[in-house]
Amino acid sequence: MINLLPSLEKENLYWKRQKKKIIILWLLFLFFTFCLFLILVSIIIYLNGQADFQKIVLENEKTKFENSEVQSLQEKLKSANTDLTNLNKFYSNRTYFSDLMEKISQTLPSGVYLKNISIVADREGSKNIIKISLSGFAETRELLFNFKSNLEQESYFKEFPDFPSSNWLKPEDIDFSFTFTLEAKN
Repeated sequence: MINLLPSLEKENLYWKRQKKKIIILWLLFLFFTFCLFLILVSIIIYLNGQADFQKIVLENEKTKFENSEVQSLQEKLKSANTDLTNLNKFYSNRTYFSDLMEKISQTLPSGVYLKNISIVADREGSKNIIKISLSGFAETRELLFNFKSNLEQESYFKEFPDFPSSNWLKPEDIDFSFTFTLEAKN
């Protein structure tokens, strides 16, 4: 085919075709860009929805975990508090018999020996009462009298009764016994 159009017209037609091609390419580019934009927006919306769903699931699991954890910790704390309260009651009512034994041994003069010591702690109302029974051997009456004096002088023993008269009958090789009470210190 022979083209008989003038060259100016040919050139105009050429540029019109080029413009149409450019417009079509731009429209295709815009269409694909718009499609890509829509795909990205839909991906973002999907991911946001999934993230929100996972947050809700995480919060539910967290509250379940915290509730079970908190409840078990509260139960443990209540148990520990009860144990500590019981221990506190036990230790506040304690009586140290070692102090009592030390005081008795400090008052013993040489030549006086204890054969039997009986210590019984009782509770009378709000007071802790200790009943002490001592029996032993003294070489002489003077040593037994010294022991009695030492016990009476000790401020730890407040209410001290008299020795039984049977303790004073023999001048030597005396088997003695007596009982007294005192209020325990807490």
